[in-house]
Amino acid sequence: MSAESELESLRRRLAQLPEEAPPPSLWLALQAAHSAEFKRQRRPRARWPYAMAAVLMLAAVPVLLWHQPAPLPNAAPSLAPEASYQTTALRTLDRELQRRVLEGASDAELAPLWQQREQILRGQALPPETPRHTTVRI
Repeated sequence: MSAESELESLRRRLAQLPEEAPPPSLWLALQAAHSAEFKRQRRPRARWPYAMAAVLMLAAVPVLLWHQPAPLPNAAPSLAPEASYQTTALRTLDRELQRRVLEGASDAELAPLWQQREQILRGQALPPETPRHTTVRI
């Protein structure tokens, strides 16, 4: 007999057998074996990308610190700028306007002060020795 004919005879004999259901306890064992057989194998994660990222970060720290600009050697602490003639005159005039408004001055009394304020803001009330445009050095 050849292997093929033997296989055919086994198939016919198995087909003639009655089908039986296994007991419930056996079903649980079969399901457990089946799920363990076909359970997805979890691959361990590769750790080398995380290690490479950490090494690159540590290598970048000296490079970044090396490229920082050096502080200016002769940098003096900044002082508050001196108030210009225009600024002090404007503040004085604003205080005077506020005082007169609180005292209840009329519009006719306040009009010359408002005109004087407008002249200061336009730069017309500067003394002749004060330059109109000054250069600010940064």
